[in-house]
Amino acid sequence: MSMFRALFWKEYRQHRALCLAFILMAFAMQTFCFLVCFQDTNISDAPYYTALGIFFTVLYAGAASAMLFANEREERTDAFLGRLPVSGATVLGAKLGWFLCGLLVVLVGIGAVSCVWLLLDPKYFQCWFGSQAAGHMEGDFMEGDIIVSFLVMTLQLSVWGLFWSPRLNAALHALLLTFACFMAEMYLIKLIGEHYRMAALPTDLILSICSAVLLPFALWGGACWLRARDSKARPRRRDPGAAIGATTGA
Repeated sequence: MSMFRALFWKEYRQHRALCLAFILMAFAMQTFCFLVCFQDTNISDAPYYTALGIFFTVLYAGAASAMLFANEREERTDAFLGRLPVSGATVLGAKLGWFLCGLLVVLVGIGAVSCVWLLLDPKYFQCWFGSQAAGHMEGDFMEGDIIVSFLVMTLQLSVWGLFWSPRLNAALHALLLTFACFMAEMYLIKLIGEHYRMAALPTDLILSICSAVLLPFALWGGACWLRARDSKARPRRRDPGAAIGATTGA
């Protein structure tokens, strides 16, 4: 258990800057929209603060998962992990454990900074707590569609990140491929829905199916990364016959 805590702490130290960066980026974008975009809007546009927070949380899921394994190869720490007296399951558990905790930290952090706008923007306060709040929050918010879409898109981006991260040596390449594949997937779903009359099939359902199909390949890539880590750290065995021949001069 102490080794798991040490590995979890290592993941925290490696990725804490990423968590902070996304929280600050979300707040900066909300501030920009407050100063530039939302001054002349009505109360119905106030939930965009919440939408921006959800957007950056989903982006963090893709970025963090893409960096989870590729970052080790880029920083040459995968061989060091292989020399530790710990099983691959412990290493994988610490990585996935921090990924989930980091996602929760970013979600709570962005939610906290979003609450600042309850004090700074009266329209945002009225949207949630005013007399017309129920009317403005009908539909997606009240029916839970926004929450379902958030969970599905977070899962899909995370799976794409976990798919590419163990297979590439640079975190930037894994990051770019993760978002490129996700955007291409969304475009194909839209294209197929328009041409083959599949518009009635919910996009969230299609993304969930894609995640279920892709997840085993992502986990298999993580297992291959663990085997590669162990093989790099394992010392090469010399041929006993060659060693005896070298000492006898044969």
